[in-house]
Amino acid sequence: MLRTYQAKDWFFHHVGFSERIDNIYKYMKLKDDGYFQEVESKINGKKYGCGHFSIRDIKSFNCKPRGKGRFNIIRGNRTKSTKLELVDVMKMQNLRDFNGSTFQCASNFNCLEFASHLESPSSGISRYSTDFTQGPTLSVSSFGALLYRNYFVDHEGHKGQLSHDINLLSRTPLKVIKGKVFLNTKEEISKLNEFDFRDENNYQIGVHEKVQITTDRVKGHEYKDSERNQFVNQLFCSSYSFGDYCDINNKNVISSLENLLKTEYKLSILSGIENSIKYRMLQGSDKLVLTCLGVGYFNNPPELICRSIKANRELIHESGLDVYLVCFSDDDQRGFKSVYPHLVDLVSETKGEIISAF
Repeated sequence: MLRTYQAKDWFFHHVGFSERIDNIYKYMKLKDDGYFQEVESKINGKKYGCGHFSIRDIKSFNCKPRGKGRFNIIRGNRTKSTKLELVDVMKMQNLRDFNGSTFQCASNFNCLEFASHLESPSSGISRYSTDFTQGPTLSVSSFGALLYRNYFVDHEGHKGQLSHDINLLSRTPLKVIKGKVFLNTKEEISKLNEFDFRDENNYQIGVHEKVQITTDRVKGHEYKDSERNQFVNQLFCSSYSFGDYCDINNKNVISSLENLLKTEYKLSILSGIENSIKYRMLQGSDKLVLTCLGVGYFNNPPELICRSIKANRELIHESGLDVYLVCFSDDDQRGFKSVYPHLVDLVSETKGEIISAF
């Protein structure tokens, strides 16, 4: 009989205790084989593969062109989609055809899923389990990897992010608090004129390789355990959040963001190529799933995202990958209809498809 549980019980279900910082370090054991990590609960004995996490820049990739890359767009109809597994990133990561695939996450610049800068790693990860936006949903699908990034990741001499956050924009002068960029005062915006945002070496993404998928959705807030031996690669990228954090009406803000987004999509494609070679024994390794970074909750203009993707059209051609851009909704503000006019030519010239999830 299928055992299911409620989303709010996600953390307890996996480890057998409630999330508190002292409990984590008392009851969780981290194993490291020199490349991949694994966590084990001392309470229920369950083990979860964390994969391998690294922060990558443009110089860290050495991918050779292979040709025959295809660009596809998946057209969704929100939760009414009859093929929900193609637009719900939790269900998609559980598909056997996507075992070994690489998924881009609309995250924050600390590779965690805070809704605001007032949250912190000390707030824990349990709250992500009932947040159905793309980033939290993607992260919750892999319990071990998410736990590792919050409590155990080794970075800049720190263990976990409780005392010091990862900052993917550390090479820029941008003010970042808890993964959020602040660009809404004259002082913050004035710094944009003093820096070359065109230099791709200034940008980094988080790459979490071969993470074990642990969580699948039955429906709504009802979850179940994933099938064994399901692995994906997760890429942590972000964008500016317009409104409280950044001024969308400033042309220098938009210009700097476009340079950032172009490079993040480039790094994501390069990572997809690398992963397709490293994990070619997995059937979905030649698939890369992209998202419209910042188009939803962060209020980024869809045409900006499309320009950033099209700036990498040659790399997509040469990638040898099946690249999928997932549009959760069909609307003309943030969904499929907002990106289709800008990207249909890229679909056509790469012999890709418009895939309906209706």
